[in-house]
Amino acid sequence: MSTVRKTFGLCCPKCGEDDHLMVEITTMARLYRDGTEDVGDHVWGAESTCGCTDCNHWATVKDFTVTEGGQP
Repeated sequence: MSTVRKTFGLCCPKCGEDDHLMVEITTMARLYRDGTEDVGDHVWGAESTCGCTDCNHWATVKDFTVTEGGQP
């Protein structure tokens, strides 16, 4: 079974959750009179806001990044 830790190298540094995390993304969008349309991929970086949906801990992606030893 894949986890956020395995797929993206991220887990919560407070509770260890690695199944459901949130991250602030940047993307491009076309603007129209009646709304918007996403265009292309989305990106995030080490300074993007990241949060745990289990314990509500919020920090940056850098803080959630797993080290070689497997811990954030």
